[in-house]
Amino acid sequence: MIALNRHSLSDYPRSASRWLDLSLGHAVLGNRIKSLACMRAAIAIEPNNRIVLRAAIRLLIHLGKTEEAFDLLRRHPRTQSDPWLLSQDITVAHILSRDPIFMKHSRRLLREASMNPGHLSELASAVGTFESGATDLKHARKLHRFSLIEPSDNVLAQVEWLRQRDSSLPHGATAGAPGAMEAHFWRGLLAGQWHPALRAAFEWQDDEPYSARPAMAGSFLASSILEDFDVAAEFATYGLRADPSDPLLINNLVVAKARSNKVAEATLLFKKIRPDDRLKTFVYRATQGLMKYSSGDRSGGAEDYKEAIKLSNRGDAALMVRSSWLDTQARWGGQIDEALLSQVILDSSKPGNCVAKGVAATAARFATNTQTRMSNPTRSPSSGGIVSRSR
Repeated sequence: MIALNRHSLSDYPRSASRWLDLSLGHAVLGNRIKSLACMRAAIAIEPNNRIVLRAAIRLLIHLGKTEEAFDLLRRHPRTQSDPWLLSQDITVAHILSRDPIFMKHSRRLLREASMNPGHLSELASAVGTFESGATDLKHARKLHRFSLIEPSDNVLAQVEWLRQRDSSLPHGATAGAPGAMEAHFWRGLLAGQWHPALRAAFEWQDDEPYSARPAMAGSFLASSILEDFDVAAEFATYGLRADPSDPLLINNLVVAKARSNKVAEATLLFKKIRPDDRLKTFVYRATQGLMKYSSGDRSGGAEDYKEAIKLSNRGDAALMVRSSWLDTQARWGGQIDEALLSQVILDSSKPGNCVAKGVAATAARFATNTQTRMSNPTRSPSSGGIVSRSR
């Protein structure tokens, strides 16, 4: 891709689309400086092109230059009247924990509805998501329903994700919709359809190879629910090619490596990460507990897991930490805490988040099978016993 676009640019150096493709190629390979330089060339050629501007905003966020993205939107004269750019104003402001600059303009465009619904789809979704966290939930739902009249792939994905909190929202029509891989992933995940969700994650990653999000989603699902640690490691490794320092991806890779008994590799990787805004402290402490157990420090690992449960602030997050602790005990603990096993089994049967319950059910099943195998060490698969967890 890079070679072809370089060749084309030698003949047509003022082709913004070629510079965009070249920027994408470098972003996929993790060549961050080159990717940004190519994007700046595209902007210099077509500074008012919506496609170029949206691609630039996406790249700046990907590179951790969110302030620069926010400033670009704030200063550009087209932002106030273009619904596609106004939707990004809301998104970038949310990432920076600020109020959108042009929210009045966004609401005015939606009230007037003078454009085709397809042009207002992402803006309606962005404003609806913003208001979902405020008090006007009724209006937010109305906006989300409007966004589904002629939805983009981003809108479909957003609505499926929001259905975790608001099941009254309708499903978008994803069948045949181009680029709806992320929406298919969220729909499968939240319905407990793990294998279709994993297939959608593969397609999503193929569609957005520069983004860490599909790699994050696929590595989590493969490791924590499907127990396919090789696939989980492949997802995380692929994502780290484009974003080598992403702490969440490194964390997922650490867990996948450790659970597939590649503890030495996991230990080296774990040294690269620290808790930050993306990698919550409770996740870091849980992974630290896993690493201590795997190295033989069971008491230290137990303390880390206890602290992670406190930091998780209960709910689904606490259930996933307890599930991780149970899984870790089954692999390296020597014995399984019966009270912890009972609590995870009980919590997995209560109403709640399907994903957290899926993680809990997987951990409980694995711990129970391990416990049975330990109490009947002579049983074999041929006699109806428990199959070893080695893959």
